[in-house]
This record gives sequence, structure tokens and C-alpha cells, in this order.
Amino acid sequence: MFIKRSIRKLYYFILSFLPTRMVIYIEYFRYTRSLPNLSNPTKFSDKFQCMKLDNELESYCKYVDKYEVREFVKKTIGEKYLNKLIAVYDRVEDIDFDTLPNRFVLKCTHGSGYNIICSNIKELEISKTKKKLKNWMREDFYSITREPQYKLIKPKIICEEYLDDSNDSLIDYKFFCFNGEPKFIQVVVDRNIKHKENFYNMNWQKLNMKACYKKTLYENTSESISRPKNMEEMILLAEKLSKDFKFVRVDFYSVNDQTIFGELTFVPASGFTIYIPHELNYHLGNLLE
Repeated sequence: MFIKRSIRKLYYFILSFLPTRMVIYIEYFRYTRSLPNLSNPTKFSDKFQCMKLDNELESYCKYVDKYEVREFVKKTIGEKYLNKLIAVYDRVEDIDFDTLPNRFVLKCTHGSGYNIICSNIKELEISKTKKKLKNWMREDFYSITREPQYKLIKPKIICEEYLDDSNDSLIDYKFFCFNGEPKFIQVVVDRNIKHKENFYNMNWQKLNMKACYKKTLYENTSESISRPKNMEEMILLAEKLSKDFKFVRVDFYSVNDQTIFGELTFVPASGFTIYIPHELNYHLGNLLE
């Protein structure tokens, strides 16, 4: 594991000296075994790579910053849709674990995947947690993904309330929105056990659709996922949050039928997702201007 981490650090250290266009070609090929068409993009993934070369995304820092986005959500749809904020830290050393509740979530604000989910603080290995957070805080997420919206974020750590649904299964609803209009939903279940997902249209009809990321094909869940009672509310909120953007994925949780904002994502999975059946990649590309 140590060797793998060292190789990963060396790999991204080398990439940090390369121009963005070259990094895009290298990373795209590494994940998809193909090359992007940046001169005449038609596929969904190709258009995302072009977005990385567009300076417009750099002005979106406040929307992807896990702390700063809370103000945008508060002004746009209301504070009641935000998960409870317990604390904000500038450094790992500022965290006093003795004052935290039994269950909580720690998030670094400057990237994606920097999450510590604690369901029982007595079982939390604090020294390992601190080490992991310090490593994350040192990472430049922009240099790894070349997504300009992360370029100017000042890293912080936020502590939020642990979300717990009475069904003991927290479901993630991801609305893919084009010019303020949600077109389809990626519904993720068992995320912390074995990632499974289904795709639905806006009438909650299951789509024949799978996603492959980093050469991993995410399986559809065979379990029946009921249409959430607050579906119409989530659609309306997604429209409001996405109305000023050509594309953004708006994520929500539904906790005991209460809508809780998750995050805004402008380049999902850094644009390296391949959808199956293959023609979907062109269909989705047509939706993105």
C-alpha cells in the first residue's frame, strides 16, 4: 500500500509540470483506453475535457468549495436544505475530537472524495484520521484533475452532522442538469459498502444505463428503489440551483423524506466516465453545449 501511494504521488508530481492539454490526453487514455477529440468533441466525456481548457470554470470556485457553497444554497433555496454545520477548521491541528459528537462527517473543502464518515467515535482511529486529513490538505486537487474550478480554493475542513435515514440506507440522488433543466437522475445506494446505482428519467422510469469509471463497471442494483416522496421538491430545487449553468450535477439526500443538499459538480468523475450502451455517450454529448 505504501509503495502504491508513493508511485501515485510521483506520478502526479510529474504530471504537475506538464501542460493541461497533455495531462488531459494522458489521463483520458489511462482511464478509457482511447483519446479525446478536443477539436470537434461530440461525446459527453470529450466535451468535459474541453471544459477543463475553458477559463470560465475558474470562476466557479465558490460553487464547488464545500464550505463556500453553503452561502449560495442558503440564498438560492434556503438554509433549511443544508446539513447542520458543526465546526470549520483551517488546520487538522485545530480539531478537538473530544468535543465532537459520537457521529459526524469530516470533509476537506477543496476537492472530491476527501471524506471521513464516523458512525462511532469510539471506533475511530484518531491518529490515522489526522494523518489522512493532513495528506488531503496538502494535495492540490486542481493539479491532479486539471479542473479549473478547484484552482483557487483555500483548503479547510468542515465537520457536518451525520446523516441517518430511518431505513438505514442513505441514498444519493444526483440530478444531471442542462441549462437549468434536470434530464436524468443517478441514484446511488450502498455507497460505503459496494457501490451500486440505477439511472432514472424524470418520471422515475428506470433507464437501461450503466456507468464505467476507472475501468470499473458499476452494477445496477436489483433492489427496488421507490420514488422518493419529496421527488417533486428535489426537481424544483435542482432547477433553481442549476439555472445559471450550461451543465451541473446537483446532488441531494433524502433523509426521512427531508431534502438535504449534497454538492454541485461541474465535471463528474473528471469527465472520464463511459456510459453503456455506448450510444449514450453521444446522446448526452448533444445535450451539453
